[in-house]
Amino acid sequence: MGQLERILGDRSTPPSQRLRAAVRAFFRSECDEAAFRSALEEAAPLYREVPEAKAHAEEGRQLMLTFIRDALPGASARERAFAADLVGIVVSAAGKMISVQNRPQSEVDALADAVSDMFTAYLVTDRPDSAMPVPPRKRPAIA
Repeated sequence: MGQLERILGDRSTPPSQRLRAAVRAFFRSECDEAAFRSALEEAAPLYREVPEAKAHAEEGRQLMLTFIRDALPGASARERAFAADLVGIVVSAAGKMISVQNRPQSEVDALADAVSDMFTAYLVTDRPDSAMPVPPRKRPAIA
């Protein structure tokens, strides 16, 4: 979790930029680890049930809750928990799917940017207290 902790915990960087960097890093690591993950799932289908795996998942959830607290300082605890779960579930599922598609890194990064844009839009919608200003950026051309 070290790299994601450093990215999401860097309060000197605006939350929208931290989210973009974290999603890119996560998608890239999912692609790098796809073969290993596949072999592990075949060899030990119940590995997610071991205490270490559960602890790792809880660390990830706490990391996302901390980030969401920075991004949405005025949101209720319930709203922050929902947003953290939503971001975690969707990014995890998308990363896993993208990792098995054998895409070039430029496409993986474009997908990561699109996912982070969707979440930035979600996190700022109807939230005047959001700490996530939407940065202007040029959209990648879709071939």
